[in-house]
Order: sequence, then C-alpha cells, then structure tokens
Amino acid sequence: MEPEKREDLKELAFSLVREELIRGEEPQQGAGGSAPAPMNPLGVGALFFVLGAGLSFVFGPVGLALMVGGVAFIVWGAVISWLKK
Repeated sequence: MEPEKREDLKELAFSLVREELIRGEEPQQGAGGSAPAPMNPLGVGALFFVLGAGLSFVFGPVGLALMVGGVAFIVWGAVISWLKK
C-alpha cells in the first residue's frame, strides 16, 4: 500500500477510536426495556454439585464442601421457584 494511503487510514482509525472514547457507550436496554430478572441459584447449585463431585476424587474436603454448597443452592433455588408460583 502507498505510504500516503497508510497515513490516511491511520488517521481515520485514530479519529474513530477518539470518537468512541469521547462519546462512550450508551446503556443498552433489552427488547422489553425492563431490567433483567434476578438469577435463580438453582443452576449455579447444580454446577457446584457436579464440580464438587469431580473434585472430591482429587481434593476430598474441597469437593465435598462444593457439593454441600451446591445442595444448599439447589434447595434455595427450589424454594424460590416454589414461592414465586
């Protein structure tokens, strides 16, 4: 590419970056325009339980602690789901 075109492209890139930094990102809203729903700990509990089961073979106490925490999250998530209905 010609050196003159390189300089023009370089200047264009710098100006675009400057515009983005000065303008900043505007907050994006969802399709409905409402805030996202709070997360239910049921899914996180299932993940912790599975990870704890795998880790219990390598690091017994850590894996068992994760499994107990996962069961607590699962119960908490189930109670939340049951109370919302």
